[in-house]
Amino acid sequence: MPYGQQQPSPQSGAPIPQGVPQYVSQSFIGDPSLDKPFYGISFGKAIARFYQKYATFSGRASRGEFWWAALFIMLVGFVLNIFTAFLPSPLPTIITTIWALSYAVPLAAVSVRRLHDGSHTGWWALIYFIPWGIQLVLNIVLPLFFPAVMPSLSFADLAYDSALLMAWGAFGLVTLVCDIVFLCFMASSSNPYGAAYDVPESGTEMPQNNR
Repeated sequence: MPYGQQQPSPQSGAPIPQGVPQYVSQSFIGDPSLDKPFYGISFGKAIARFYQKYATFSGRASRGEFWWAALFIMLVGFVLNIFTAFLPSPLPTIITTIWALSYAVPLAAVSVRRLHDGSHTGWWALIYFIPWGIQLVLNIVLPLFFPAVMPSLSFADLAYDSALLMAWGAFGLVTLVCDIVFLCFMASSSNPYGAAYDVPESGTEMPQNNR
């Protein structure tokens, strides 16, 4: 640059990366800090953040941070299902239970942060995790640790027990509706008012959510 002229910013005029909301300033260079949402994050970095913020329920998370983690959980679960199919009982149940418990807390945390990014309260995550927890207890935990508690009913037995069959059907329908609502929240766009959920640094004030 000629002497006396100001060197332009490294980000000046650069296009905003894909997945980054238009209102987000791109003044930072490199990856944002862990207390900020990472828009346009890659798969590997999303998984790293997923475990680095294992039980962090404050702050925000971008759509990529949630959906890459969800894909990772699905892929690992698919591989485990194939691997455990050749193992004797009860090893498959033990392995899948350990895996489910290993990602339960970070999945809940990233879900709450994703809700915050859309300027929603994190309590909306309960519409997914309460039915998910009930299914985990009924399908895995009780049969594994308390087999005498669970009745050994075949599908034919359930067909003749109309009350039990209707109860399971109603629970399945409620779970399906809750899952759809939860996924709509997870797919929602970022909202600048979500910054109100960030943890303020000492001596600073975060903007209030006046919506």
